[in-house]
Amino acid sequence: MKDINYFKAKLEEEKRKIEEELSETSIKNPKNKNDWEAVLPTDGDEREPDPNEAADNLEDYEAAFSVTDVLEARLLDINNALDAIKNGTYGKCNVGGTVHDIEEDRLEANPASITCTEHLK
Repeated sequence: MKDINYFKAKLEEEKRKIEEELSETSIKNPKNKNDWEAVLPTDGDEREPDPNEAADNLEDYEAAFSVTDVLEARLLDINNALDAIKNGTYGKCNVGGTVHDIEEDRLEANPASITCTEHLK
């Protein structure tokens, strides 16, 4: 397997990008550091928006909510992989009754992989 530091750097870079993207449409839940919540977009105008603007804002919120869920799930996978690096279990598949290495090309394609190609869901 490649140097663990190589995969750690890839994971940390992806984590940074995801957190940056999340911060554009969401805020961190202060009670749960792993939870992001989409925010309703506003234009800063305190007046009652016209119905078309309100509908547009609601559509933007729904889109942000969907994207937030996907990015949040990926961020969880990345954090779990970084924890596995700390614990010395990174790059190991434990599906199928025995612990064995995850293929390097699989980790290259998805550094947060937790299973080998044989045990893909």
